[in-house]
Amino acid sequence: EHFGEFMDNVHFMQTLANIKICPAMMGKGMINLYRFKDVAAPKDENLTFKVLPVMLQSCVPPQVLFSTLGIISPPPISVVLRQLRALTENETILDRWTNNSSIDKVFSDLFSFLQGEFS
Repeated sequence: EHFGEFMDNVHFMQTLANIKICPAMMGKGMINLYRFKDVAAPKDENLTFKVLPVMLQSCVPPQVLFSTLGIISPPPISVVLRQLRALTENETILDRWTNNSSIDKVFSDLFSFLQGEFS
């Protein structure tokens, strides 16, 4: 109802961005509070879930506020490469897969992202 008032108040939004108020989960761990700039959007989960906490879907702000709050989507290539490394450096990780997406879907998303970056 008051969305416009918040969006117009840059000082408020910058203050909000620096407070740990965003519930997010790292892998299948516990939910903790993070700053918005320290989490990934749920739509980027397959690109980040091993290296960045992923905010809960119910707490995703409107896309128009992402940059103001410090949310980077899609994530930087450095984050995606860290994710790829985290998924491939330990050969047993695929044997203990716990992500909601299938292994095929995660790697397909990773390689699609990388192909787009290097084309």
